[in-house]
Amino acid sequence: MPPMKHTMLLVAICASVLMLSTRHGNASATTNEFDVVMVAISSTTWQSIKYNIRTGEAWIAGSGKWTPIAEAAKIPEGKYAIKMTALSGDWAAIRYEVNTGDSWQCRGGAWVEIPHVTEEPADQPVDPKSSDEIEEQP
Repeated sequence: MPPMKHTMLLVAICASVLMLSTRHGNASATTNEFDVVMVAISSTTWQSIKYNIRTGEAWIAGSGKWTPIAEAAKIPEGKYAIKMTALSGDWAAIRYEVNTGDSWQCRGGAWVEIPHVTEEPADQPVDPKSSDEIEEQP
């Protein structure tokens, strides 16, 4: 095969593989409803949470089975993510809805909502020195 035809064939094969892998990647991104997060707590201990990315429902791994993490209240469907981190011999996890920012901390085997706090405006601006405290310079 002449070098030019060989190069064109190779380019066509690479383009086809790229197109097929892109289609497969997009298809799997839309059909995956579950994700798993995992952290190593020590060289022999780990912790893992499996969750539904659409409903936020989650389970914690333990004793060879998945145990549901309790909900304080029903949460709306959305697009959820969970982040975990290892602590000194322990772990922590936060679940959040990616569009609204609503979030929950996993505490004692249950999700506890982390409320958004808004600052209330002060009645009057605070001046570091009131007029009575200003010293006159000679």
